Amino acid sequence: MKGHVLLIEDESCLAQIMDLELSEAGYEVTTVNNGTTGLRQTQFLKPDVLLLDWGLPGMSGLDVCETLRSQGNQVPIIFITSRAEEDGKAEALRAGASDYVMKPFSLDELLSKMEQILGAIAPATPSTAAA
Repeated sequence: MKGHVLLIEDESCLAQIMDLELSEAGYEVTTVNNGTTGLRQTQFLKPDVLLLDWGLPGMSGLDVCETLRSQGNQVPIIFITSRAEEDGKAEALRAGASDYVMKPFSLDELLSKMEQILGAIAPATPSTAAA
């Protein structure tokens, strides 16, 4: 397993496709469809990476991100959103997001960003620490 992904996405069709594709790519995936549940599950499950839609019912993705960061939670967050404005991307990054992917996006792009983020936070193993 490459890591545990918490996917917070309210578009059920997209969430199902992403869940399947990420699972096939070797990730354990938990999917929820609103911000409030997503925040609770992030705190409970302690995922390796959070894929977060901006426009969610209950609590926006931006509010989820800001709440997690205010609590000291540093889980990597990749926003997946259709918000095309540069201001939105800048706002997400200022709120503590690790990266930002525009819908529609390619799975390869998302997987590359996830691998880059997860690789950057992977603990050093004895063999790599000595190299």
